Amino acid sequence: MSRATRSDSGDSLRLLREADLEQVLAWRNTPEVRAVMYTSREIDWAEHAAWFERLQRDRSRCTCVFMADGEPMGVVNFTHIDTMIGEAHWGFYVRPGAPKGIGIRLGRVALAHAFELLKLNRLIGEVLASNEASLRFHRKLGFELEQILGAHHRDGNTAQDVHVFSLARAAWRRDRATDKRAPAFLGETP
Repeated sequence: MSRATRSDSGDSLRLLREADLEQVLAWRNTPEVRAVMYTSREIDWAEHAAWFERLQRDRSRCTCVFMADGEPMGVVNFTHIDTMIGEAHWGFYVRPGAPKGIGIRLGRVALAHAFELLKLNRLIGEVLASNEASLRFHRKLGFELEQILGAHHRDGNTAQDVHVFSLARAAWRRDRATDKRAPAFLGETP
């Protein structure tokens, strides 16, 4: 099965390929991306390549490249995919310097991928308390705050809260029906 999604807006998600690794590592290691990740240190090539190798064998993970206007613009990770209960976690980032509005476009296509292609019932996002942009982003996409895990993430000597959000498929469908800007899901890419 192809694990790629396309929408009527021309935006799409496609599986991460080996040819993407160098570019994705460069994005991931920029200070602005590292600052909002659980792992905030720089990642070296060997670690990145090993991660990709593990990804190829792990059916509970799906990492995609977000394409907009024919160019790679971001990365979306679906992890802890549980097909029995229809649940997964997600994480994402847009490439540094991406045009304004790319993040919300990524989010809309990623949600279509989660609920239409992966057939999830619920998507969960964990956000560091210091990542105000992602906190707003999750709310804008219709996610609800489930809980705040106090001092849950440690980075060196610093601990910070983690906000746990979730979005149910039924709520996504309801919100999508009233959102005139939401792209139509066109299905899997060949």
